Amino acid sequence: EVLKKINQKNQVIPDPDINKIVQNRFKEKKFLNKMGIKTTKYSLVEKKEDLLDDKNLLPGILKTLTLGYDGKGQYKINSLAEAYNLDIDFNNKYILEKKIVLKKEISIIIPRFKNNSFQVYEPIENTHEDQILQNSKIPAEIDKKIYDQSISWAKKISEKLNFIGTLCVEYFIDKKNGLYVNE
Repeated sequence: EVLKKINQKNQVIPDPDINKIVQNRFKEKKFLNKMGIKTTKYSLVEKKEDLLDDKNLLPGILKTLTLGYDGKGQYKINSLAEAYNLDIDFNNKYILEKKIVLKKEISIIIPRFKNNSFQVYEPIENTHEDQILQNSKIPAEIDKKIYDQSISWAKKISEKLNFIGTLCVEYFIDKKNGLYVNE
């Protein structure tokens, strides 16, 4: 809301409305899926019963809709018993994401300019320890299909958002099902 007020007097770039999408995990995944971009399977969790009803997403990771980083605001849930015994504040909203068999994580950095031109940087491979980024390396060791798909999706996201500025799109590479946009 602060950025919207500033935008009334001086243009804020990127557009403040973009934050409503990219800072909310549920809205972000819905936005991506509407464009045909694959994400992990997920559901909105507003109360404990929602969590228990989504047993097909277990094992999974329960995440706060907003904020949370480096594993904060995240709860690994492997079974219905763990879901039932989870003691969290359901005044907050969450998203439950199906766990994948993670092969690796990569990122694409894409600066996009006012004239609709952009520069896409080569995919970056990220290594984590205890859900905290430890190392990034370029070039990412990925096959051509994933390389091309990750760049294509990053361009598509940037264009659909009409994003002006530098955007980073994170991806999971699943051992079984290929590429997913992370967040």
